[in-house]
Amino acid sequence: MYIRYIKKSHITHNFWENVRKEIADITSIDLSLKPEVFLLNYWDNDVDARNREIISMLLAAARTLQLDIESKMLNFTSTSEFLLLEFSDIRELQILYFFVFLAVYATVVISNLLIIIAVVLDHHLHTPMYFFLMNLAVLDLGSVSVTVPKAIANSLLNTRSISYSGCVAQVFVYVLFAGSNFALLTVMAHDRYVAICSPLQYETIMHKGACIRMAASAWFVGILNATLHTSGTFAITFCSNIINQFFCEVPQIVKLSCSNLYLIEIGILLFSCSLVGGCFIYIIITYMQIFATVLRMPSVQGRKKALSTCLPHLTVVSLLVVTAVFAYLRPPAKTSSDLDILFAVIYVILPPLLNPFIYSMRNKDIKIALWKILRSPSSFDPIRSSSSNGRHLSSQSQTNNSACVRDHYTTTQRLVPAPGVGAGICLPPILLEEV
Repeated sequence: MYIRYIKKSHITHNFWENVRKEIADITSIDLSLKPEVFLLNYWDNDVDARNREIISMLLAAARTLQLDIESKMLNFTSTSEFLLLEFSDIRELQILYFFVFLAVYATVVISNLLIIIAVVLDHHLHTPMYFFLMNLAVLDLGSVSVTVPKAIANSLLNTRSISYSGCVAQVFVYVLFAGSNFALLTVMAHDRYVAICSPLQYETIMHKGACIRMAASAWFVGILNATLHTSGTFAITFCSNIINQFFCEVPQIVKLSCSNLYLIEIGILLFSCSLVGGCFIYIIITYMQIFATVLRMPSVQGRKKALSTCLPHLTVVSLLVVTAVFAYLRPPAKTSSDLDILFAVIYVILPPLLNPFIYSMRNKDIKIALWKILRSPSSFDPIRSSSSNGRHLSSQSQTNNSACVRDHYTTTQRLVPAPGVGAGICLPPILLEEV
């Protein structure tokens, strides 16, 4: 019986209507009164014994069925676990999926951890762009660690269950990382805009305190978004505990609702989508201005360097948007299909898997830092490197006022004079050849 699609307020009415029709067909009695008072009104009428027995049986069956349905609905509402969608019901394929997802997850973890370690240990990467990249790697690592390990464990143990509290935690943490991810990509677009379109003001705008506040704002947006979605999703009454997805996904959980409270979560989803749409429009406008500035550069080499710092970020944004469109902006289906699982896997796993490779593929600084880590991890001493770098910059600034002096959160990665621009003015490395 399709309990999950029947509202509680309609169950009693529908059952008693069927009972009335059955009794009316058998006894030719029009039951216009409530079933509870039927016996008091009609029991003493001219009803033969056979019809009286049939009526009693129908009423008893209806009451039993009603109580059974209400009991099941109460169990669904207070359920202690949910059942996730499994990749396959064939044991051999489950083992195969276990090894495949384990390998993919290990690749995601290792690649993102290398990015984080490289940015933390190499003082040459202590710039706004790499600071935001490190935060992006943390978010990617967190989002994939919330969903994939549980799917791996279920495939290995041949189970589908996840506890109610585990599902709540999974929704909260995943939405936190996903919301912060897109907010951070918007901040990174702003960083590229300032670096290319307003290079003389970059030092003033993108200083250390501003970068920390921007990153903290992205995390705060994710926490607020996760709190709203989690409270809105699990405030509703569930008519089933079967989630048609391999993790606790908000749209799939909302489909289990059998009360009107799900409209609250629908409103929150629409609000979140409008915010994401606003961020996406801001990113598009930002890159339109960036490309317009790049096209006005007289040097071909300068244009190439400027675009080389923007293309990885633009690729990451495009990858996230395209996978989200395929996962969610499709006609809804009543039942889950293999295509739904495929799109969900692509949306959840592909961006965290490819982001480290996209940012390090053509980035010499990342490659050099990673090579140092892989070749000799002990060669990194972040405290000694930071202090020696600070003393070196201080001595250089005293002897040459026209040198471009930097700290850990500026854009230049070495002492580079800016001839013809003015003493003490720093330009981003991608624009130094334009001077």
